Amino acid sequence: NVLVLDEPTNDMDINGELQIMELIKKIHEEQKVTVLIVSHILHNIINYVKRIALVNDSAVSIHSLEQVITEKRLSGVFGNQVSICEISGRKVVITNGTADRNI
Repeated sequence: NVLVLDEPTNDMDINGELQIMELIKKIHEEQKVTVLIVSHILHNIINYVKRIALVNDSAVSIHSLEQVITEKRLSGVFGNQVSICEISGRKVVITNGTADRNI
C-alpha cells in the first residue's frame, strides 16, 4: 500500500502543518503504509522522512536524509546560503543569502 500526497501542508498554519505531519506518521507506523510526499517545504518534512528524492532539471536522485541535509548540499540545491539548526530537537532549514548553485 502506498499513500501519495502532493504538498499536503501548503497554506496551513504552523499548528495545522504539525497535525497533518503527525497524522501521516501515525498512518505510516500503524498501518505500515509507504508514504510518498511531494513538497517544496523542506523544513516541514525533514523531521519525518527517511529518504529524499531531489528533482533537478531532468535528473532525479534518491538519497538518505543524512546525505542531503547538509548546509553545503542544500546551499547548492537552492542557490542560496543555507544553515541547518536544531531547535527543541527538530531540524530547521534557514536561508542566509546567495550562494553558487552547484550540487
